[in-house]
Amino acid sequence: MGIEMIFTMKYYPLVYGHRGFPLEAPENTIPSFLLAREAGAFGVEMDVHMTKDGELVVIHDDKLDRTTTGTGYVSQRTWAEVRQLDAGQKFSERWRGVKVPSLREVLTQVKGVNYYVEVKHGSRFYPGIEERLLEILEETGTKDLTQVISFDLESLSRLRQMDSSLTLGLLTCNDVKHALVLADEIGVNWIQAEFSLLDRELVDMAHGRGYRVATWTVNSEEEVMKAREIGVDSITTDNPRMAIRVLSS
Repeated sequence: MGIEMIFTMKYYPLVYGHRGFPLEAPENTIPSFLLAREAGAFGVEMDVHMTKDGELVVIHDDKLDRTTTGTGYVSQRTWAEVRQLDAGQKFSERWRGVKVPSLREVLTQVKGVNYYVEVKHGSRFYPGIEERLLEILEETGTKDLTQVISFDLESLSRLRQMDSSLTLGLLTCNDVKHALVLADEIGVNWIQAEFSLLDRELVDMAHGRGYRVATWTVNSEEEVMKAREIGVDSITTDNPRMAIRVLSS
């Protein structure tokens, strides 16, 4: 994330739409990301899995069942098969016909924002996913706008070894102090911590060690105000419009 972009914002912390704007459109779809952008979000957060034939697709779950008309694991389907599925009608009839996007489609069709791209599983589960991800970021010219985030320590380590300039974030829903130790070992740039774990002392500790701090999922006005008070640098929310309104007031 370019530091020069941060200082042009009218609000802080930065606001990222969690899977886009999932209160208004199907999560992890192009319409959802576009609505987050229209609401004024600095960025959008998304999740990636890999199909049987090596395409990176934007969907949260390992399986297709919850959000699409398909069944089974993403890893057991080809990109052509995934493209045939409907990712909108389970949300509402209004969005019938919306498709599961590829990562490349999101990065080329949703411009004017930054990106958090979560690698759900690394190469142990999806062989070569890190190489494929870097290829797509380079080919779409979006590497400098992207922070790759993951709970998968091995995947983050692999990405750091492959590219020393890529912005990386370590996700944690456990001990933030332990996450800082792991962050030192891996060489990430950001700590991405579940909201209930954070307080001012921990945020200051992370800042003092050279890390920026993001938090998720911040979905009430009170949580947004607390996030600002404790000094986090970024929040991920299901309601970017609300968060921006609170932070801009």
